[in-house]
Amino acid sequence: MIYLLLLVSFVLLGIDFYKWRSLIRPNIIFLLSFILASSIMMVNQKNWDVVLSNRFMIYTLTAILSFYIGTLVIDYFNVRKKSLVISESSKDGSLFIMASPSKLLFWIAIIAMIFYVLLIFRGIQLSTDFSFMLRQIYDRNVEHSGSNTFIVNQLVKILTAIANISFFQFLLDKYVVKTGKSQLTHFVVIIIFLLMAAISTDRNILLRFFIYCVVLWILFFTATNKGKITRAHFRLLAKLAFYVVLAVGIFYIFGKLKGYKSDFSRAISLYGGSGLYNFNLYLNESPPIDYKFGLVTFRSFLGVLGRLGIESLVHKGSVFSEFIIYTSKTGFVYESNIYSAMRPFVEDFGYFGMVIFPFIMGLFFETLYSWTRKSQYMFSWIFYALTIYPLAYFTILEQFFNRFHLGSLYEIGWVAIFYWYIRRIRVYLKEEINEGK
Repeated sequence: MIYLLLLVSFVLLGIDFYKWRSLIRPNIIFLLSFILASSIMMVNQKNWDVVLSNRFMIYTLTAILSFYIGTLVIDYFNVRKKSLVISESSKDGSLFIMASPSKLLFWIAIIAMIFYVLLIFRGIQLSTDFSFMLRQIYDRNVEHSGSNTFIVNQLVKILTAIANISFFQFLLDKYVVKTGKSQLTHFVVIIIFLLMAAISTDRNILLRFFIYCVVLWILFFTATNKGKITRAHFRLLAKLAFYVVLAVGIFYIFGKLKGYKSDFSRAISLYGGSGLYNFNLYLNESPPIDYKFGLVTFRSFLGVLGRLGIESLVHKGSVFSEFIIYTSKTGFVYESNIYSAMRPFVEDFGYFGMVIFPFIMGLFFETLYSWTRKSQYMFSWIFYALTIYPLAYFTILEQFFNRFHLGSLYEIGWVAIFYWYIRRIRVYLKEEINEGK
């Protein structure tokens, strides 16, 4: 059955790429998530004693087709132009100012990092063993369900937002304005972000930034290689393969820093493929009897309402799912507590959840992609690259409806503020200085 799942995923991916010639359409990213997870399950059939049920195949294929149909609905009703509609504002000299490194954002990042380090290491036992300190931070995060103080959370979002803007400026200079100026400031900001991500012990921050960088890079790369789509995509794939290997290596190292004992293949396999297989085990061994009707899928949003006093709607339960642990016939110790994005849909509405929620996601992300294609080098590109990660995570965790909370507003808000600064304020001040001369 694993081969059927791979076959369907590859066929749909091939159809979408043949029609649109894009590597970052929602369908492509969504299907690649299934191809990766299914491939990992195929490689680990003996180690995990993989047995896929008919129910799993029906539910999973339904989710894939529902998402795909959702994107097709937008394609059908949205009258698309064959070429990009480029805003006039993206053609003027303001791009040169936008691409220039910002000293203000650089110093904000430095100051934010200093305060973050002081606050995050407060209350733990200091040691020369960096891994020991990170383990204490990780255990503290688990104890508090992954939450920190408001100030610490905002410092993380500020540092991440500045790194996002810096990478956008770097690509704008590299592919569009090509000023030849030093990009050292951008690199320092990104290194500061990576250090913060390591200290936070939250590897999801790293993965989401990597997805953002890849998507934004492909947007710039393909926009500047029009008319050479075949060769451009071949070069993209070659470079992308290198960056994926690099990102996976960094991801593994970050895990080792906080004391994980798993070897490389075990760590990557369990993180990338166990979510989909755990969903199979969940359907076989403990399918829901009493549906929650949205309490699980919309847990985060309902939590916000709970803070406003509507506590009756808040789902009572642990943020983290239970572990599945067993020893296979080969002696492999299987241990994982991720169940893909599909488990909460099933918990809330059973099979109907496989129809409605992926369909809604298909509608949303295809609409977002359509908006992105209507401009170049604008905030829409940043927003799309920032918000597309739930599709890459689909076979790991639910990260779309689960992000309906104030934290997401803060994340997007800080990025919007810093983008507004480099796009409006800096351009305005530069024009005022030129007029004064």
